[in-house]
Amino acid sequence: MTKHPSLLNHALALALTVLAVATTFTDYGVLRTLLTLSLVFALPGYAILAAWSPRRLAAFPANILFTLTLSIAAAVFGGLVLHITPMGLQTISWTIWLAGITVFHLVAALLRRNNQPLITDDSVSGFRLSQWAFIVVAIAMSFFALALARDGANEQARPGFTQLWLTQADDANWIDIGVQNREGLPISYRLVVEGEALQVERDFELEQGASWEISLQLPPAHGPQIDAYLYRLDNPEAVYRTTRLWLTDTE
Repeated sequence: MTKHPSLLNHALALALTVLAVATTFTDYGVLRTLLTLSLVFALPGYAILAAWSPRRLAAFPANILFTLTLSIAAAVFGGLVLHITPMGLQTISWTIWLAGITVFHLVAALLRRNNQPLITDDSVSGFRLSQWAFIVVAIAMSFFALALARDGANEQARPGFTQLWLTQADDANWIDIGVQNREGLPISYRLVVEGEALQVERDFELEQGASWEISLQLPPAHGPQIDAYLYRLDNPEAVYRTTRLWLTDTE
């Protein structure tokens, strides 16, 4: 028996891709989950096989392994590619990538359909050594792409930050204030601490990774709360960090 790759299967894969994209940003629960899983683990691999190796689609159980492996490889490689794009790793970028791969290869499969050899029963029987080799290569490519994506994520630039903390010391009549610079470069700061009958201002500079701490004794009439405001001296008019401490009973 001979036959061409099924147009119905291709149309179903295309319809599922469209539905998966349409439900990405909806709250359809189980339906959305199932369609998302198919877009990640099945549809891209199916489309790639349909375009470039349709014989393997008819070879059970090899077709399942091929589809799953190629889909995972496409997703992992997509993580590497999307990581270096302005959109980054977001739901919309993942959706565009996976749906784009699927639609592109489904269209390619349709365009190449008449030029592809007919599938015979003999061509799909058994699970040959070449098929195992194809799976091993695809899995190896998946792990390689995953390693590259992981290394790229570890090396990506991360936004800097400054940490400000304000706590009551073990002696309830004292407070501890600290600043840590994780901005990636030296920063000059101004710290302002305010409370009832309390007004303290300090200027200091911190190297990257360095911390600065100070302990202040509360005045007798200090009120129930203390506020700390941190400014960067390169923009002294804007509060850069702020925190508030509600005091426990003091003697």
